[in-house]
Amino acid sequence: MVTSSNLEKSVSASPLTPSPQETSAAVTQSLQLLVIGRQSTTSHPDIAVPPDQDTVGRSHAELTVSDSGACYIVDLDSANGTFLKEAGKWKRIKQAALDLGSEIRLGEYRTTPALLLSMRSVRTSPRQQTPPQIQPPKTEPRAHGAKPRRNPITGEVE
Repeated sequence: MVTSSNLEKSVSASPLTPSPQETSAAVTQSLQLLVIGRQSTTSHPDIAVPPDQDTVGRSHAELTVSDSGACYIVDLDSANGTFLKEAGKWKRIKQAALDLGSEIRLGEYRTTPALLLSMRSVRTSPRQQTPPQIQPPKTEPRAHGAKPRRNPITGEVE
């Protein structure tokens, strides 16, 4: 018969339950999620490959990198595929764990995660950019004794 105390013991001893040390390490470790692709007028990936690489899609793959240097790549349903070189052969992947020095291919573009990270673009998102300030129109000072006039657009007296 399963009692609540037996159930608690089995749950606390479960290998799926992280220890407090593992939990605190997971909380303090941050992940970077970066989109790899070809830049265009409508697409601005986090890592832009050279523009002449037309076999790389605008949003080709997603690279996740942890503080410890562990990498994970996910193909974003690209037309020309994402490949990992294993035992000297290219293997098409949907997702895979990588080292920074692993050889990968995006379409026909050969690279490594370390090289991709060195190409990472530093930019602010459109929401973070400050909009240009609209300058009020400059008005000429009135000559002494001139009649005031009303601006036909704003209705203000000048």
